[in-house]
Amino acid sequence: MERRVSDTLSFIELEPKLKVVGARSVALLGFSEGGAVAPIVALRSPKIGWLATGGSGGLPQSQSFLIFADRGVAPYSSPFSRDIFLKTFAAISVKR
Repeated sequence: MERRVSDTLSFIELEPKLKVVGARSVALLGFSEGGAVAPIVALRSPKIGWLATGGSGGLPQSQSFLIFADRGVAPYSSPFSRDIFLKTFAAISVKR
């Protein structure tokens, strides 16, 4: 989470078009997991003047895919797809 927050803050500070804008002049929108990141970014950046979040229940995308698989939603429900999701997200979630 902290990595996503710091990456977003860095982008706001380094993006040429955003570097020149004044305080409270940027709107920030966070969806899904970004809905948890956006309020922290808004708190830490003086450039953020508006904040909106959507679907920010905090459920990681990998878990959403596995819920789809358990409920039989294609293509997530095929054993091949489920195996790929489990391996992919297990590799991503390993702490660096």
